[in-house]
Amino acid sequence: MPGLEYVTADLDVKDPVDLHFDVTSVPLSDATFHAVICNHVLEHVPDDAKAMSELRRILKPGGWAILQTPISSSLTRTYEDFSITDPAKREQAFGQKDHVRIYAMDYVHRLERAGFNVELFHWRGEKGHFGGATNKFGLNEKERIIIASRSIHQQLPGGFD
Repeated sequence: MPGLEYVTADLDVKDPVDLHFDVTSVPLSDATFHAVICNHVLEHVPDDAKAMSELRRILKPGGWAILQTPISSSLTRTYEDFSITDPAKREQAFGQKDHVRIYAMDYVHRLERAGFNVELFHWRGEKGHFGGATNKFGLNEKERIIIASRSIHQQLPGGFD
């Protein structure tokens, strides 16, 4: 969009990416961005709580993040087993050889524990802009859009908003 500055980042991809870093240790100042899009990353990160905390930290107060990850509708609790290290066994357990977990809807609670306010966006119910049932943006019909936001209040000493 005109007037917006986009910054891309990845741990492994070197080109065309602006920044290279581990999402559990983001080398940026607090409250850097108005918005963050982290698409299908957290299921690869062993310390997802630290990554979520870092994503919240770099958001400006009042900022928002879309933190998409695969979420199983058949699980009631996120499944992770860090003793599984063999790529073939990870693929069998988590659906992909480089995944370390399968999230369930407790993903929302994990984000809340990191300090986010969380909203589930039901794009199919949106007529107009998102196309509703016409799905003009080609969104996965089974995937929930999770919008995490940071409170507009500045963080006070001691970590309280």
